[in-house]
Amino acid sequence: MRLALPELDAAARRGTVLASFGYFGRVILEAVSISRFRREDLRSLFDVADGEYLEAALAEGRGVMLLSAHYGSFEMVAQYLGSHMDRPHLLVRPPRNLLLAHELAEARRKAGAVPVDRRVGARRFARVLAQGRVCALLPDQRVQPEDGVRLDFLGVPCWTTISPSYLAGRLQRLD
Repeated sequence: MRLALPELDAAARRGTVLASFGYFGRVILEAVSISRFRREDLRSLFDVADGEYLEAALAEGRGVMLLSAHYGSFEMVAQYLGSHMDRPHLLVRPPRNLLLAHELAEARRKAGAVPVDRRVGARRFARVLAQGRVCALLPDQRVQPEDGVRLDFLGVPCWTTISPSYLAGRLQRLD
């Protein structure tokens, strides 16, 4: 937090951390209950900016790789994608809590999305993208050195995934 928000004093950073934990708790509750919404009700919760680019790429038969950070609720995005597209594939890291993992996987499947374990994601994503469909991933989680590249983030060396660039290069070779 000191690196990300150097302008805040220690007490303000601590308050931000505590608020983040509260937010995380709400997101978990939302994630396991969101599948109970009707699709029509879910659609009214979204305002997609520049969605015509996504639609145009899909209409051309091109696969689309959606990338984002853990900003907002991934489960809401999964619900939206599943209600608007043909079986979008979502790269996921299952939580350690098996009950929560099961609930999230079921909610994603019920929405029409296909959860893909990150350990087998690259090959599966390459096939799905080549078929002109949608894949989504959040590449901001810590990765192991053998799975990534070392970059500076806020002046600190960290490992990040190479999956999006690997997939893009692999698909260019298929064209």
